Amino acid sequence: IFICTIAVCALSVTVFADDVWNGSVDTTWYVEGSSEYTLTTAEQLAGLAQLVYEGNEFRDVAFYLGDNIDLNNQEWLPIGAKDDADTTHTFYGSFDGQGYTISNLKITVVDNNGVLKFGNETPTHSDNKIGLFGYTGADITDFTVHNVDVDGTVLGGSGENGASGGATAAVIGCPKNSQSTVSDIHVTGDIKVKGNHYVGVIMGRHEFTSFKNCSVDGNIYLTGNSYVGVIAAGGTANAGSRNVTFEDCTVSGHAEISGSYCVGAIAGAVESSGADSTTTATNCVVDLDESSYLKCSGKYYAGGIFGKTGWGSGAATLTNCSSNIDIEADLNAGGMIGYCSSSVAIDNCSYTGNIAGEDSGAVLGKIQSVSYTHLTLPTT
Repeated sequence: IFICTIAVCALSVTVFADDVWNGSVDTTWYVEGSSEYTLTTAEQLAGLAQLVYEGNEFRDVAFYLGDNIDLNNQEWLPIGAKDDADTTHTFYGSFDGQGYTISNLKITVVDNNGVLKFGNETPTHSDNKIGLFGYTGADITDFTVHNVDVDGTVLGGSGENGASGGATAAVIGCPKNSQSTVSDIHVTGDIKVKGNHYVGVIMGRHEFTSFKNCSVDGNIYLTGNSYVGVIAAGGTANAGSRNVTFEDCTVSGHAEISGSYCVGAIAGAVESSGADSTTTATNCVVDLDESSYLKCSGKYYAGGIFGKTGWGSGAATLTNCSSNIDIEADLNAGGMIGYCSSSVAIDNCSYTGNIAGEDSGAVLGKIQSVSYTHLTLPTT
């Protein structure tokens, strides 16, 4: 039972209703042609997911969250997802959470006799990108997700080290071909995210995204195969100038992070073949308790900030960053970066913790060229 008041003014819709979810979907708030909506309940947010899944992209439409929402551990259909016919449904609207909190997010992808389904029995494709948002093409800003349980381990991957295929995250699975900005997004509480390839808490696969003032704080259990990172998992931009920035991002609490290839406490990998591409981390802090760890077992590239950067001739810059997590890899573990295939400049950064693995170091595991200024390392 809910009470709904709809006000339409200058093509704007505001909806007020009950705010604890029982799994039902409400799309009655949708008025074709409106350019702005404020949603206040889980039913309405689920309605947005359903409308996008049915083909409404909401291009140039602004969405606002108007209240705290409890998803009540009901199975969630991502806002923007791929169906079993390989049709990608992308959310191109903007979303501003206005500082509100979405609690108790649960997503499970199951294998039902060879047919992959979301836990609510909506069919899905093997290379889906999942999270609160799946496929997005616009800016996502200003909300907290509290308590997360996301399982995308049955999603597939192809190519070397699963370089294409599914992606799993709590907040955003994958931005769809856009220079998007993710800002003021926070994930707290009990945080469990596991998947196959491209596994992160805030974002799974990223290509040229800017992250600003994002944080993950709580009991963090992050597990995947290749490309695993807390703020973002990994991404590869194959051409042109692709810039990825992480500014004022933090990871804190307790974390157990594990994968087999490209694992990082901020991002698993940031790669590009573009000569003018850059990767920048500024004021990023990994501040975890003494029992936390990051492990890369079976392959290589693990870092306290990035697991891997480079690939082409694009440069990486780390400024005012710190990390204090124990790191272990079979090959190439670094307190800042596990492996950089191009150049990197590191200024006023620090690492504390234990490093284990062949060709590993307190700053970098393996590097083509590097410059250091004001560097603080563990004492022995």
